[in-house]
Amino acid sequence: MKIVISSGHGLHVRGANNFIDEVNEARRVVSQVVKYLKELQVEVIEYHDNTSKTQRDNINRIVALHNSLERDLDVSVHLNAASKTDDPRGVEVLYVSESGRVITEKVSDAIARASGLRNRGAKKRSDLVFLNNTKKTAIIIEVCFVDSKADVEIYHNKFNEICKAIAESLTGKETEGVTTVQAPKAEVKTEVVTKPSESKPASSGNSYIKKFQEWLKNEYKYQIALDGIFGPKTKKIALMALQTELNRQFNAGLIVDGIWGPRTKDAILTVSSGAKGNITRVIQGMLYCLGYDPKGFDGIFGNGTYFAVIAFQKNNKLTQDGVVGKNTFAKMFK
Repeated sequence: MKIVISSGHGLHVRGANNFIDEVNEARRVVSQVVKYLKELQVEVIEYHDNTSKTQRDNINRIVALHNSLERDLDVSVHLNAASKTDDPRGVEVLYVSESGRVITEKVSDAIARASGLRNRGAKKRSDLVFLNNTKKTAIIIEVCFVDSKADVEIYHNKFNEICKAIAESLTGKETEGVTTVQAPKAEVKTEVVTKPSESKPASSGNSYIKKFQEWLKNEYKYQIALDGIFGPKTKKIALMALQTELNRQFNAGLIVDGIWGPRTKDAILTVSSGAKGNITRVIQGMLYCLGYDPKGFDGIFGNGTYFAVIAFQKNNKLTQDGVVGKNTFAKMFK
């Protein structure tokens, strides 16, 4: 069995956002489900759109990616949001074809049993681009409602159970010993990245900071001391690297001066789990410089970076969503 599974919104195309953020959490669900599917020896491809700027481009890119690959099943993961007249509780799974209906019923039932979420069941939808335009059996999983406190609490507490139920219901197989990462809870301590007393800039040579400095020098040809000490010069050059990437990738038209001003702030885009590239490297380097451990300097926004961002946001009294946006960047560079 071959499955292509994608998160439903792009990095720059926002989804539902209330108690939790759909874009960020859908990516986490997809990545965890993929771990379980690989344990079950299922051939699976994971996809997250990091480049589209509009909803239309986003869905067209996702559909094109699915249709370009050999597979038996197309899966898109979302989190739901309620209309004014809706009852915002529970899991539902959407389909358009008869083959999709059979799978959606299994997935919805499995998630509800494993988590305690209300089972809203399988629902036929003929108005959705993903279901209508992917050429194989396709389903959309709406895991829970982002605007229901009850759903979000269950989602946090039963994150791994939900992901395991998705993988097993898609395949009809049972998982065993996959290593998982417990989902963070909104008001509870998650993985300990650093204590507040340890979150001060390093005052002596640090190998991780030195590695960041070496990368800044080699990648951007900036003159910087490779001393492993986070000072004003390293901070300025790190911001220059960010400005350079905003210009290269998004035509921001910024003056590369290492000064955090209104134009740089306005050009900032949100960066969250699943992102890859040099902007993520800048984030990881700055986290090391500020005393947080993202568990790597690889340009991949994975769980280590996510938890380090959460800790940084907590200690700086920011919204703890694990997403690096204007306010989080501002705390790093102002």
